[in-house]
Amino acid sequence: MAKNKKSRNIKKTIREKQGEIFSGLSKSCSETLRHGKQAGKESLEKINKVANTGTELLKSQEYLKSVKEKSLKIKEKGTEQSASLKKQSPRFHKKITNVFLYFLENIPRSQLKIGTYVRIEEGSGSSIAQFDGKISEILTGSEIHPHGTLVKLDSGKTGRVKKILTGDVPESPHSENPGSIQTPKITIPESEDQTSEFKSTFRADLARLEKGDGKLVTNKEVAKEISVTISAMANSSGGTLFLGIRDNGEIIGLSNDYKLLENCNDDKFERTLWQSIQDYLQNRTFETKLAVSLHSINDKKICVIEVPVSNKAIFVHDANQESYVRIGPKSEKFPPKDFLDYCKEHFGE
Repeated sequence: MAKNKKSRNIKKTIREKQGEIFSGLSKSCSETLRHGKQAGKESLEKINKVANTGTELLKSQEYLKSVKEKSLKIKEKGTEQSASLKKQSPRFHKKITNVFLYFLENIPRSQLKIGTYVRIEEGSGSSIAQFDGKISEILTGSEIHPHGTLVKLDSGKTGRVKKILTGDVPESPHSENPGSIQTPKITIPESEDQTSEFKSTFRADLARLEKGDGKLVTNKEVAKEISVTISAMANSSGGTLFLGIRDNGEIIGLSNDYKLLENCNDDKFERTLWQSIQDYLQNRTFETKLAVSLHSINDKKICVIEVPVSNKAIFVHDANQESYVRIGPKSEKFPPKDFLDYCKEHFGE
């Protein structure tokens, strides 16, 4: 009996000690967070105040450097406290993780000028898109803004600067549009042109899904348009076809196409796409020259088809043999006689 009472007293003492430790850590972390936020607010106010004149601008840059160094020390202290707090209360730990230095990650206005080549972010939440281009107008008046300096690109896109890009403006193999979304492997132009085409879907009937009875079904004519565009580009100057992007450039992804295929994965989607292309083009030699790849942008899957220029006519086979040529941002169907004249001039046939 006495042993059980002693055991309960020991457990009670341990709980009290744990409570004291947790309380101390919570208070310490809360104070660190409060001081960090206050320091950030005061720093921004001071920088904006002293940066109003050119003579004081250098001082503001030195001050900013000093603030960063001090904030790094605050972050180091916060990391130590975070590790201790995580053991005591993982839930509370989440609330204070990675809250420092958010305002120091943004590029000061003084580092930007008209013509600077930058990457911006447009939108918020899950609908964020990135664009690269040259600054045509700086819209933020203060030296530092918590969300980044707001600028307008020469393409007309507006967003917060996230990175200054050095070197020459990158060029797409088929587009010189500077207001484009960049990924490590592809460049998505801002709009359609003779060598660039956007398709919302591979074969899902989005018109019926969004404006009709709401059912998700396949549409043969929608799938055929992929091969039509490939044929037209091959018969013209080549180009790139992007699946999962609306005509206005909005990236919607290919989730509906994946839903139409049972247990669909990337491999199954590609095999289905290839089969459709082969059924319509019926030209194995040319099909081996096509490059198909899948990419994720903001967690949305898109498909990119790179089409080379063909050295002879590529037809679309449906009920009849059809001929297409790329004119501007459209794939135009040519009557047999007109296409024969075109081939004589374009292919020398």
